[in-house]
Amino acid sequence: MSEVVAGVEIPDSALAREATELVRDVASPLLYDHSRRVFLFGALRGREQGLRFDPELLYVGAMFHDLGLTERFRRTDRRFEIDGADEARRFLRAHGVTGRPADRVWTAIALHTTPEIPLHMAPEVALVTRGVELDVLGIGYHAVSDEQRAAVVAAHPGPTSRTRSSPLSPRASRTAPKRRSATSRRTCWPTSRPASYAVTSWRSSRTRSGPSSRVCARQRGGAGVPGRAQACSVGR
Repeated sequence: MSEVVAGVEIPDSALAREATELVRDVASPLLYDHSRRVFLFGALRGREQGLRFDPELLYVGAMFHDLGLTERFRRTDRRFEIDGADEARRFLRAHGVTGRPADRVWTAIALHTTPEIPLHMAPEVALVTRGVELDVLGIGYHAVSDEQRAAVVAAHPGPTSRTRSSPLSPRASRTAPKRRSATSRRTCWPTSRPASYAVTSWRSSRTRSGPSSRVCARQRGGAGVPGRAQACSVGR
């Protein structure tokens, strides 16, 4: 029987179950819960926007999007996004998913730290980015209801302490410094805020002063899309 969170049915095919187990085996609980929230928030944003998407492809994209940050799959000679994207495509091909569907998942993962561009591509590509933006930065916060956010965080909680390291934090990225791109630095990816900090604390953060509490608000370009890149040192 499929699990339902915030009205979103989590895929329960053999492929989806194996993807879940793989991420459970190689990732920390922090990264696992973040990846599940990315799927759930991405699916909720897709529903809100009336997009038609393949839930299974979106699930694999969300679950594998940070796989390049794990010990098993990270490399030191390229960006972590490519590490995860390549493994996702290998995984899908091993399960008989090839061609354009596998390429959509590869693209969704490879571009999930690139602002704006994924939002103009296939729904699965756009929604992985939407899920990441909401969970990490709070972009699109009000497109999801309070009840939906609460259900997602209850099912897959994340730390709210700013002293804990996020799987997307500079601390994690220092294991592969060559992979921190100019895009990542410009747009506050990787962020030093813990995953789900934006979801659990974004509203209160708007009332705090100082550059460490901006949650990249100055970058927003309207409609929940990051605006032009500015220097924004989150969590300094």
